[in-house]
Amino acid sequence: MDSVITLTSKINNNKYSLYTDRITVDTGSETINLTMPKESDYYICFHDLLYMGEKLYAVIACRVGFDVKYEIDEKNLKFINKTPYK
Repeated sequence: MDSVITLTSKINNNKYSLYTDRITVDTGSETINLTMPKESDYYICFHDLLYMGEKLYAVIACRVGFDVKYEIDEKNLKFINKTPYK
């Protein structure tokens, strides 16, 4: 399946590709998959990848309530700081 969104990092040379079930990070020397956090049964799929200022966020569609966004720690390549996405 082709990626839905592809972005190049603002702080390093990483290339991010968003799919419905994962985000693939190409660092130039390796490819890393960031999979959907397992903390909620309400998560459906990734549906957006965007910068807000200098921070990169992944948006996850949810079954109930608001969708959520996670900041992507671009140095450690992990999700941090979950917040509602309205």
